[in-house]
Amino acid sequence: MDISDFEGISDIKPSYLQIAKELEFISQDGIYALPYAANCAGILYNKAMFRENGWVLY
Repeated sequence: MDISDFEGISDIKPSYLQIAKELEFISQDGIYALPYAANCAGILYNKAMFRENGWVLY
């Protein structure tokens, strides 16, 4: 079901809606999916660069 008229869509970042759109097997007009979580599971960083610059990672 197309949920384009759902008022909560205005609270979702457009980039998240775009990701859902790109996952469609057959592209359709409208919105058919909403993200339910957008969080980070980890951080990648260059340890040598942090040491060289005296940066501290907490």
